[in-house]
Amino acid sequence: LIAEDESMLRAQLKARLAEAWPELEIVAEAGNGEEALQSAEEMRPDIAFLDIRMPVCSGLDVAREIGAGCHVVFVTAYSEHAVKAFDARAVDYLVKPVAPDRLASSVERVREALSLQGAPLAHYPDRIAVSDGQRLRMIAVHELECVLAQGNYVELRIGGRGLLVRETMAHVL
Repeated sequence: LIAEDESMLRAQLKARLAEAWPELEIVAEAGNGEEALQSAEEMRPDIAFLDIRMPVCSGLDVAREIGAGCHVVFVTAYSEHAVKAFDARAVDYLVKPVAPDRLASSVERVREALSLQGAPLAHYPDRIAVSDGQRLRMIAVHELECVLAQGNYVELRIGGRGLLVRETMAHVL
């Protein structure tokens, strides 16, 4: 499922996906969040590529509604929604314009998620998004040496260094 309110961008994403993943079948296209929800209910896609800002309801709303059976990749012009996107269990978050190599790595991530489907730990993220106050950082879970809760803060230890994040443990993980 591809949900993008701008038809030219939707067609461009479809074409780039055909190049990056020729065997992928696009079962539906939607121009707004409501159409995306209807298509998801009818077609039950394995993967949804969603824009964040769409008419009627947002891509975040769509992701929450379609459930865990569908792997979501957000494709958006807005980097500031990444934390919310990963809270909605996104497999990946692509910022427009999407470079071909970035799309290829996203395709690999989705393929891996599909291969893990049904595995007992498949619903846990492989990366977490945290803000250090200046910028958003994506941290691979396997790189974490230690995670310490400190009140309303969490300290993440990576490579022998600590990163203090102003979030609770429940929000970070």
